[in-house]
Amino acid sequence: MKLVKLFIISLITSFAFANSTNISCQGEGYSFSVHENKAVIKTLESTYDVSVKQSGANYTGVLKAEGYLGFRFILKGKEGELKLVGPKSVTKKMKCSIIK
Repeated sequence: MKLVKLFIISLITSFAFANSTNISCQGEGYSFSVHENKAVIKTLESTYDVSVKQSGANYTGVLKAEGYLGFRFILKGKEGELKLVGPKSVTKKMKCSIIK
């Protein structure tokens, strides 16, 4: 019975994160935060304000700067993975929280 309760709580938490439009994530010197359809990506060198398209727990957009072409952020529960795509591609693991 306890296992079923833990499973249900974990599903509710994952659902809340996947359907939130206000999240903040940090890890490995990078950060990614979303408020509605706008995001801020901070790298070791720069900060980028970008538009975001959300599909479930996936966030994507165009990032044409400093060797990047776009980005994809995949939210998995309270953790996420930021991929900056382009000639100097980067992938970073992050811890996330919902912004109230």
